Amino acid sequence: MKHMSYTLSEDGNSTLDVYLHNQSKEMRPVNKRPLVLIFPGGGYSFCSDREADPVAFKYLGEGFHSAVLRYCVGDQRNFKTALNEASTSINMIRTHAKAWNVDPDRIYVLGFSAGGHLAAAVSNLGEHKPNGCLLGYPALLGSFAYLMNIDAPSLETCVTALTPPTFLFTTFGDDLVPVENTIKYMNALEKHDVPFEAHIFERGAHGLSVADASIMNDATQVEAHFARWFDLSVEWIRLQNEPTPAIPDNTLQKLMENSETKETLLELIPLLKDPEMIKIVRNFTLQRVLEFYFGTLEKGDAKRARDLIHKSVLREYL
Repeated sequence: MKHMSYTLSEDGNSTLDVYLHNQSKEMRPVNKRPLVLIFPGGGYSFCSDREADPVAFKYLGEGFHSAVLRYCVGDQRNFKTALNEASTSINMIRTHAKAWNVDPDRIYVLGFSAGGHLAAAVSNLGEHKPNGCLLGYPALLGSFAYLMNIDAPSLETCVTALTPPTFLFTTFGDDLVPVENTIKYMNALEKHDVPFEAHIFERGAHGLSVADASIMNDATQVEAHFARWFDLSVEWIRLQNEPTPAIPDNTLQKLMENSETKETLLELIPLLKDPEMIKIVRNFTLQRVLEFYFGTLEKGDAKRARDLIHKSVLREYL
């Protein structure tokens, strides 16, 4: 393993530690690996050691490169500065991607608690954004920005269609950051059609990190079920590299993007004027939408509707 440390602030308190796999003749050569950049939690008061190197080393064990950003906290806390440090770190990793054997298109950020706030922020507001974002029991809402004494927006309001794919995990029993933070962010991702995977575990207090005995002072904080988030996150990262199945050209969502086919659809299938109905069937093919629609009509009406559709511009999508 190769370890490099970079100072990002004049006072020396903000640092980026990078952990890279060495190439070895004894192992299969890998020219480019994903990298997971970790933002520890700590309420912007400190950076938790438990959510830093121990997590980085676990990702190293899975064949990924990793890095840890200890951003400005405590008396030096400043959201804009921390956001700039996160963005700068991503840019530094991309700039050195070839030399470090990093895949520049597979740079992920992982943030815990307040670090999750920073990870979501750089994913939406950063000049340099990651390719994917992982959020562990994140403090995302505006009320938590106030409690953490930082000037930052409520991050669910910052999500757009350009937000990167996101992996979220938290617990229903979190005694510090309510599950509402994760749920509201999930709703924002869904609203903007951003791919995401989420795991809400029933048991577990706040700040469990990888939740195993190697890093917890209290045996009651060892939660084997919650600890599964790590293996799930590894699978999710690997899945991001697989090609996305092609979306048929005749899904309702694609047809509604064309003004001519949209007008015809709304005229022939009045049900589609309901936004909630659109949300339900947006990924249906036209054939499946029609089967669903015809099933709501009387036999004679269904035949007339079918004939009209076959005479319309929609016939080429059937």
